[in-house]
Amino acid sequence: MHSRFKGPVKRGALSVAFLLGVTGPVYAVSGVIEINQARAKAGGVTPGDTPLFPVTISQPGSYRLTGILDVTDATARPSGTAAENTTAILVTANSVTIDLNGFMIKGPTVCSGSPLTCSPGGVGHGIDAFTKSGVAVTNGIVQGMGGDGLHVSFIATRVESVLALDNFGPGISAQTVIGCVARGAGSDLDNC
Repeated sequence: MHSRFKGPVKRGALSVAFLLGVTGPVYAVSGVIEINQARAKAGGVTPGDTPLFPVTISQPGSYRLTGILDVTDATARPSGTAAENTTAILVTANSVTIDLNGFMIKGPTVCSGSPLTCSPGGVGHGIDAFTKSGVAVTNGIVQGMGGDGLHVSFIATRVESVLALDNFGPGISAQTVIGCVARGAGSDLDNC
């Protein structure tokens, strides 16, 4: 069987690709699993990831945002859960790399004044990987979370090139922090 394009079309490969796109993780060409607002709403990023926030990463590997994650979107979080109490990404596996890919994880908290005051406060984190090791988060912005921007353990973790702005709790906690800025109620302006 041939298509308009050069070369044969393999039905089995096409069927498998279609099924994976509907029911399993969406992989980029490089094998990186992609995460965006639509995937957060649909669930299934990894086994055990239910629809709506938080996106649960239950397997080691590489993950990359392909769009903004916005916990202020009421259709993306469980009914009755306030945005400031919503975590965007929950990591339950060791050895996970998350490339924010220049995108933002956005929460509802706003900070202003001098001294800086932020509201509303809550328990929702941008990324919660507090009990896991070998976690790396790079290249993006975590802004306005009700809790911590990046709530990452101090065991073999790395945060690089991340802006953690206007979060109610600490912006970034990790073992190694490179080229980052944190500003919010839980931390003054810190160049990491």
